[in-house]
Amino acid sequence: MTLLTVQNASLWFGEREIMSEVNFSVTDKSHIALIGVNGSGKTTLFKLITGEYQTDAGEVVTGKLTTIGYMEQITLDGDRSVYEETLEIFRPLMDM
Repeated sequence: MTLLTVQNASLWFGEREIMSEVNFSVTDKSHIALIGVNGSGKTTLFKLITGEYQTDAGEVVTGKLTTIGYMEQITLDGDRSVYEETLEIFRPLMDM
């Protein structure tokens, strides 16, 4: 089952092309990692996937039963561990 498909996704900020014709899909059997140097577009890609940004061309399609959880880079303050901070992504589901 396909959970996420990105087809020919392109994104511009003003006159600057950020991404050009990005294509990939994620299935329920996939194991993926997103690795890159600072400024390479990792966060921007996640913002496209979550719908915070819209593509200028192409599309991002999630499966009907797919929910995307995304935790931005954080600085730990207080008593919570990284694991506990990660669980906060799912707080709405856990509250239900």
